[in-house]
Amino acid sequence: MTMRMSVVDLAQSLANRGKEFNEGILKRFRDYFPERELAGNADKHGMEKEHLRLIECVAQTLSWLQPRIDCDVKEAIKLVRFYRRTIIEARGESDLGVRIRERVGALRTRVDGATESEDPLKPSKTEGIIAGLQTWAGAEFPQVEGGIPVSLRVLQERVLNRSSRVNWTAIAPMKLYALDRPGLGRSWPERPDPDSGMKECYLPIGRRVSASIRALFGIDFGESEKDHRNAQQLQIRLKEWANDGEEEFSLLDINSGLQAFKSINEIGVMTYRD
Repeated sequence: MTMRMSVVDLAQSLANRGKEFNEGILKRFRDYFPERELAGNADKHGMEKEHLRLIECVAQTLSWLQPRIDCDVKEAIKLVRFYRRTIIEARGESDLGVRIRERVGALRTRVDGATESEDPLKPSKTEGIIAGLQTWAGAEFPQVEGGIPVSLRVLQERVLNRSSRVNWTAIAPMKLYALDRPGLGRSWPERPDPDSGMKECYLPIGRRVSASIRALFGIDFGESEKDHRNAQQLQIRLKEWANDGEEEFSLLDINSGLQAFKSINEIGVMTYRD
């Protein structure tokens, strides 16, 4: 990291860009899954509203694994609704893993021809998507009362019980859910709970976040639980530096700033991905 830029300036740059980034992905999510439709859809499927909202967050998040997905809005909406439908229909099934793999495998490809269908084209990174769908279809969601958002700590514990390890498809949907429920985003569980002993809620550190941390601080993080914990401590410190001013930023802003970061030059000018 260049010495011509203070850590406070760097952190505030990341947080500002991350805040803009979060506003963009949240707007797109709410365009694809309007809140006004949530109650009716939840009733139709016999589900709690917050549980369906979680599934919609999973669907939207998994769509990000498809390169340039939002360049074709019609296809993007087909894809996220396919993911939502797949999770809903697989929940409670003893063979949900097989059902999900068959459903994704049956999707047509561009090579098959451009026949019109309510289903999307088969996405790339199929194995990662199938794993994410299987994890969330099989997870037992925490009970909710009176429309109160789901507990992030309890949710993470149950989702990770279904996943073989801490990974992006298991935890990234929780971040989008917290953005959609602002109180959760502002109070993201940064550290272990001293009373219950429950773990902190991990932030996603996929390829882009890891590459940004490496470029800025020379630290290599993988996707082990230890790496997630250590990366979280770094992001908490960045949030504290970013808040050394008038504007208040969340840990989610820092995480998204790292996701959007592209480069920094020798005089401290930072650039970001669109």
